[in-house]
Amino acid sequence: MWTLWETIILYTQLMTKQVCSLGFAFALCLGVATAAPLYQIDPSIITPPLNYTPITPITTPIIINPGVLNAAVCNTLKGKADDVAAKLATKQGTWNAWTDSRDTKKAERRNTRNQKLAEMRTKQDTKRTEGYTKIDATMTSEDDKSAAAVFKSKVEAAVVVRRGEIDAAVADYRSKVDELLNAKVSGLNTATTAYVAAVSAAVSTAKTACDGGANAGTTKTILKNSLHSARIAYKDARADTLGAKSEVQALAAARKQKVATAIANFKVSLEAARAEFKASLE
Repeated sequence: MWTLWETIILYTQLMTKQVCSLGFAFALCLGVATAAPLYQIDPSIITPPLNYTPITPITTPIIINPGVLNAAVCNTLKGKADDVAAKLATKQGTWNAWTDSRDTKKAERRNTRNQKLAEMRTKQDTKRTEGYTKIDATMTSEDDKSAAAVFKSKVEAAVVVRRGEIDAAVADYRSKVDELLNAKVSGLNTATTAYVAAVSAAVSTAKTACDGGANAGTTKTILKNSLHSARIAYKDARADTLGAKSEVQALAAARKQKVATAIANFKVSLEAARAEFKASLE
């Protein structure tokens, strides 16, 4: 019987057309060993390759110091923990800057509205004064002049009432909006402070555990779970601080209604004063 090595080399020669007999190929495919004597085989083809150097297996085990590996993992873990704390501090700074900017913009908007309201009222005062001047020019008798003076005083009183009611409505609206937003911001600040404290505690605990030689894998798991719990608690606390839009809209609607009522009452007082003045001139 042929050896495996001989069979492989013969098969290679057949495939490279060094041996081209169909009869031999047929005999080899059928595994018939008796076909071998029919052909002369070059002894060189069954000789092992020259310059063959066997690979020496590694018998010395590779030893990894668990302490060194654990320390390396812990150093990486502490670096990531510091990154988490740094990113959180950056976000908190951004939040504080946003709240300060929001308060500044709100104050600017209110000042602008106050200025516009003051300008409008100045124009109204000028227009009323011009109207009073025209009325006085048509008054000839002392009784008529006295009636005109009463009319002007009643109109001015109605103006003061209207403006007072409007100012009260605006002040009440702004006060309640500030109270609402401050409560929201305060709740969010409390939730953020608690979250920052929880993250800082988790990071500090992880770093202390690593420095004490604790298992890095266990420490990483504990840190991951602590950060996850802190995020869930922050998310739940933050949910109560959102959604002020609908409440602000309700306050704005109430203010608008109060202003409309003040204007309607002023018109009623103005008509009454006008009717009384007209009657006194007859």
